[in-house]
Amino acid sequence: MSKSFSELPEVIHTSIGRVRLRWKKLFHPGLDPEYLEAWLEALPGVKSARINPRAFSAAVTFSGSEKMVEAIRQRLAEAPNEVFERNQPAAPPRRMIDVATSGALAAASPFMPTPLKAAVACATGLPAIMNGLDTLVNKGLKVQVLDMSTIGFSLLRRDYTAATSIAAMVVAGEYFRQTTEDRTNNLLRSLMIAPVEKVSVIRDGQQAEVGFEEVCINDIVCCTVGEIVPVDGIITHGDALIDRSSISGESLPVHCMKGDDIISGSHITEGTVEIKAARVGPETSMKRIAHLMENTVRRKSKPERDSDRLADMLAPITLGAGAAIYAATNDADKALSALTVDYACAVKLPTPVVIKSSMYAAARHKVMIKSGSALDKIASVDTVIFDKTGTLTKGDLFVTETISCGRFDRDTIVTMAAAAENRSFHPVGRAILAEANRTNLDLPRAENGESTVAHGVCMKVDDSIVRVGSHHYIQDDCGIDCSCVEERASHLRGNGNILIYVTIEEKLEGVISMQDELRPEAAEILQKLKKDGVKEIIVLTGDHRETAISFGKKLPEIDSVRWGLKPEEKAALVQELRQDGKTVAFVGDGVNDAPSLIEADVGISVPGCTDLAREAAQIVLTGNNLEGILLARSIGRQAGRTLKGCFTAGVGVNTGLLLAATAGLLTPVTAALIHNLTTFSILGTSALISQRIPQIN
Repeated sequence: MSKSFSELPEVIHTSIGRVRLRWKKLFHPGLDPEYLEAWLEALPGVKSARINPRAFSAAVTFSGSEKMVEAIRQRLAEAPNEVFERNQPAAPPRRMIDVATSGALAAASPFMPTPLKAAVACATGLPAIMNGLDTLVNKGLKVQVLDMSTIGFSLLRRDYTAATSIAAMVVAGEYFRQTTEDRTNNLLRSLMIAPVEKVSVIRDGQQAEVGFEEVCINDIVCCTVGEIVPVDGIITHGDALIDRSSISGESLPVHCMKGDDIISGSHITEGTVEIKAARVGPETSMKRIAHLMENTVRRKSKPERDSDRLADMLAPITLGAGAAIYAATNDADKALSALTVDYACAVKLPTPVVIKSSMYAAARHKVMIKSGSALDKIASVDTVIFDKTGTLTKGDLFVTETISCGRFDRDTIVTMAAAAENRSFHPVGRAILAEANRTNLDLPRAENGESTVAHGVCMKVDDSIVRVGSHHYIQDDCGIDCSCVEERASHLRGNGNILIYVTIEEKLEGVISMQDELRPEAAEILQKLKKDGVKEIIVLTGDHRETAISFGKKLPEIDSVRWGLKPEEKAALVQELRQDGKTVAFVGDGVNDAPSLIEADVGISVPGCTDLAREAAQIVLTGNNLEGILLARSIGRQAGRTLKGCFTAGVGVNTGLLLAATAGLLTPVTAALIHNLTTFSILGTSALISQRIPQIN
């Protein structure tokens, strides 16, 4: 936390449900007011927060007792360093009173005496002129220079009413654009889960309250009616109605009981439960979602940056058109009317609104899209690569058979293998451990281990070197002969079994056969992807050839299956396909998938994925199935159509206005009014369309 600046925030005024604070740190040149407002609004009990950097003040409305004032004061003082790391200072926010004042002055201007009219025009137009000059000097010909030019030329011509009216429309335009973008940002902010300060845990048979950051994995956490679940874990006692709408978008509470998984950020609406914590602190779902939303609100995506650049390129064209009209007609009114027609608005303004509204719509339906670039790319994907285990399958492997090579019995083979895999989070390791637990086997201690990701582990168990892994790992990497079981192994693989080889002291002692179930929706999702325009579906696996081929036969929509692959080989294949001109999405869930998720045009992590996969992916599915892939594509295409429609409408209307202005059919004030009304209509319509969920065929 950053506390290098002056004293703590000072309370300067309080009333029922409202407090105003002054803090010198709010004058920091890198302050991001929107981020700080979101930080304050995430405090339970805070209804809204507004930052006024010019007055070093924060106005906060809240519910609850007067104790909230001190909590808000502390919350502000503990703002993270990111709040003060904005690349450029934010423009002072426009308020409704600014719009009303400038509008009233513009309406009264025709009835004022000339000296007063001139003074009002200069006063209202000066901010736009100064902003335009600053932009011209520091950034070049941008939209602000057009505003400066129209107001400045009107003042030079002593057309004070026009100058005041255009200045009023500039203020109104800034206000409505800010309001639209604020509302869009607030949609995403609404997905930020309120933080939990204290957590009730059971330790040594006693219930106690500890800080959120003090909760440990395997702690038993108690939650009751009205509380937010602070950890990801499994219910060990009790049952409750759980409202998961803030995480998953489900409209109705879900009845959860002992043995059910529960995710942080959920609300207990009825009942009491005890939860064994699996993820705590910054690793919980609610903390990750909050961090994602903070970054999404703050940072511009590539499509937004591209639209900004295009808009900046169009501003000089408008300025040049105005100059050309004046040179050709010597008519200042026509030239000024042309300058009020800003093509850049149609290109620049709808983009952030459409992107963020689309991301909000997706998030409410269990698809977290991390950036506008991912939203854009997923719509054009023509090749989808799936990792097999845990992606197209459930990832819940179960042991079907244990083969002994003679020296040790089946229980000993499972015991040694489970001991070696005891620290593993891989589905194979979990399956072997589950089998050992099912048969009540006692596991010896393992130590001094090493592992090859997605292929095998080597541990010292009871003074013996035990290796557990794939055929490739045991025979090819470790050089241990596996021929004695090859006939039986080939038969098992042909039936879709996954085989794990177990060696003790460099000699093959047994093979553990296991299977995995297909996700119930897998076949339907692949069919829909093909209908949706995906040309090629590829499955990658580290399994043996026969197992992979057997799996491919279960899903006829799969175009090819590649087997025996290491993580780096999967990533290399993704890179190769991209170099061939294909737009590739990679869908995975494990640590070994992270390189491929990063290498793909769009990386997609599935429900239940590892933390590393979630971090590497650009799209995170938080629901219980793969339908989110189709939803993301539909929302991405809808966003593209909406932006194209905004561009077409904006350019079409502005071209008409420019022609009308050239013909002398519009005054500068009328042209500015129609232009602004058109822009606001486009923004509003685009926001509404983007929040709708398109139909998935």
